[in-house]
Amino acid sequence: MLNRKVRIGGAVAAFVLAAYIGLTYTGSTIIETAVAATAAEKADGRRDLDQLMKSLQAVDTSYAAGNAAEAQARFAEALSTWNRISRLISAREAREQQLLLDSLGSQLKTNEPAAKIKDTVTGMLDELNDDIASELK
Repeated sequence: MLNRKVRIGGAVAAFVLAAYIGLTYTGSTIIETAVAATAAEKADGRRDLDQLMKSLQAVDTSYAAGNAAEAQARFAEALSTWNRISRLISAREAREQQLLLDSLGSQLKTNEPAAKIKDTVTGMLDELNDDIASELK
């Protein structure tokens, strides 16, 4: 009797796992298809990308000049612009850039040295210029 319960329990667990994997795979395919950006959205994304890069450069310039409040304001502007772009690109690339933005935000809050901010911004600009720009073509 106990052996039968174990076999039924194992079968149910295997079925649930298979159903979960199937739904996850199917769901991600549906989501990726739904996220595909139109040509007009990509054109808007390229303009937003240019604005984002200018905002990040302004963060670096303001912070290096000792104006932390201006750097924070430019960072908020960059985040707003990023939110418009992130929905137009792959989830993988969006996650990578979001991690960099989170890092920059933390560095600004903890008053890291200007050289560290510059390094982070430079890395972000390289990533934006290479990977994100190619996804918006």
